[in-house]
Amino acid sequence: MSDHRHDALARLADGGVWTHAEFVQFLSQPPEPGESIMDRLFAHVKVLKTNDTLDDDFSVVEMVF
Repeated sequence: MSDHRHDALARLADGGVWTHAEFVQFLSQPPEPGESIMDRLFAHVKVLKTNDTLDDDFSVVEMVF
């Protein structure tokens, strides 16, 4: 998303934005056993948008060391 706000990761249905700090806070919560963090993240973004249609593509890379 390029809305020229460096802290904005997603535009919300109400016109607000999901900030980087909120994203980090979300990812700091451990997933349920057997739940994929990527699936959980994608589902949460759709909840924030209040529908399954996103404004742009959704690309995330998970690295496990």
